[in-house]
Amino acid sequence: MKIQHAALSDPGKKRENNEDNYLALPDKGLFMVADGMGGHNAGELASATAVKTVAQQAERLPALEIRRSWWRRFFKRSKTNFNPVEWLHQSLAEANAQIYQAAQGADDKKGMGTTVAVILTREQALLTAHVGDSRVYRFRDRRLSPLTQDHSLAQELVRQGVMTEAEALYSAPSNVLTRALGVRNTVAEDIIYHSVEPGDVFLLCSDGLYNMIDDDDIIRIISQDRSSLEDKTRQLVEASNQAGGEDNITVILVLFQ
Repeated sequence: MKIQHAALSDPGKKRENNEDNYLALPDKGLFMVADGMGGHNAGELASATAVKTVAQQAERLPALEIRRSWWRRFFKRSKTNFNPVEWLHQSLAEANAQIYQAAQGADDKKGMGTTVAVILTREQALLTAHVGDSRVYRFRDRRLSPLTQDHSLAQELVRQGVMTEAEALYSAPSNVLTRALGVRNTVAEDIIYHSVEPGDVFLLCSDGLYNMIDDDDIIRIISQDRSSLEDKTRQLVEASNQAGGEDNITVILVLFQ
């Protein structure tokens, strides 16, 4: 399958700095959104460090072999012995270490960190990896499905049955993260395999998007058959800003054909 993509990052209406960063390497099948946190521009540094580190690690990625069956790639040993799960784990661990070490040398950077949401495709298969509350969605058959679960206090309470999804959306702890990259010397990411079909669109975004517009708005925009990916990306950002633009907004759309 061929890969097309569009990406856009915007500071929003209320923030002076944009602490979001993103990575788009279609020839490697790799896309990533990072949403930094921390004062004195530390959040911007954290997300930039995460993106830079993963981009450096991407030099080790073998070329996409899109004509080979996904099960051969994932369940049979290849000539390169490449393991995509291990690559994701090692790359995010290295990014975590780089951010954590940078924070130890400056008081104004202590505690800085970043969320990350990543997709890595290999032929007919795709892996998501995430830490924090940046998200990955799949748009298929005009339906939007979340592929990641936030590492936040609110979502933990939802999983425990203490509150509903609707209550979590407006709850005070909704922005309290239970995991972030770089805050501690080790980090645990979630890595999950997903199928890919022709026509699938994957959305990677920071919370500045989904906290401002609901799923129906996202579906309406992505469903526009005559709009390009670039137009849809721009419309998603514009809709978030029109709804208030309370935070930085980063959007990547990835289409498989």
